[in-house]
Amino acid sequence: MLEQSKAARRRFYDGNFHNRYFCGHGIDIGGKPDPFSQYIGVFPLVKSVKIWDIEDGDAQYMANCEDAMYDFVVSSHCLEHMHNVEEAFSNWIRIVKPGGYLIITVPDEDLYEQKQWPSAYNFDHKWTFTIHKQESWSQKSMNVLDLLKQFSGEIEIEKIEKISDFYNHNLIYKDQTLHVNVESAIEFIVRKKSEATLIEVQKNRTYLELKATKTFSSQFSEAFHKISELAKQDAKYVVYGYGSMGEVLHKFLGEKIVAFVDKKGAVYDGSVLQNQGVYVPETLKALSYDYVVISVLDRETEISEELIDAYGVTKEKIITL
Repeated sequence: MLEQSKAARRRFYDGNFHNRYFCGHGIDIGGKPDPFSQYIGVFPLVKSVKIWDIEDGDAQYMANCEDAMYDFVVSSHCLEHMHNVEEAFSNWIRIVKPGGYLIITVPDEDLYEQKQWPSAYNFDHKWTFTIHKQESWSQKSMNVLDLLKQFSGEIEIEKIEKISDFYNHNLIYKDQTLHVNVESAIEFIVRKKSEATLIEVQKNRTYLELKATKTFSSQFSEAFHKISELAKQDAKYVVYGYGSMGEVLHKFLGEKIVAFVDKKGAVYDGSVLQNQGVYVPETLKALSYDYVVISVLDRETEISEELIDAYGVTKEKIITL
């Protein structure tokens, strides 16, 4: 349940997802009803994400997708539904650009199926997965290492990891993924091989994107820690700025945010942003709040002075990330 959302929260802590894996134009295979596209703002170098689901065609063939079309493929708990895993994975590699990434999660057979086959929790599962075993209890077990070795001429393995966040290993014969925090999966990330890949990547990114990446990667860990602390407080916030960090604040602080302010001029209605609009800073004089959080990295001093001099915000009420 909501496996993509669980993974997004976990991946936020890893700078590689911000700076390498989730960059450019992607496709989310099997994305509904919890698509990766809802987290575009959290991973700021993502330009767009195509949601591919059953109405778009069979994910085993990706028949309507051109070769080398996307910068990355992300797929959460879809591969286990394929009749032919090798053919599906081959086509997923096919549609990725040279140098691009595939970020895949599948259920771990011991954590999810728990020696029950057919699967007791999802009758459409056609395969179970393990990172590697000599023998498996499952009649339809797929070793991830064996799968990836078949494509060693086309891909480089970046990461293979068993994910068991908040999983209770003493609790058996229960689908723990129904809990909003529990993951019981294998995540593997591979990169499509390419000659002079680094040169291609550099050409596809502008100087401003690279500069933003450097800034974000050096600051996001500290910023996220501060955001986590803000979420624990019984306080109301106004957020100055609705860029990448502003969207992160929106995700994690939720109703604690009274409003966003910036120099865009539209109105925040308390639940959703209307065309990503915000109040003009002048409105601060009429808003009731405990703190103003500046979400624009590297401009904290400039904006703090503006808030104090132009809008009467006291220094004690200003929080920077």
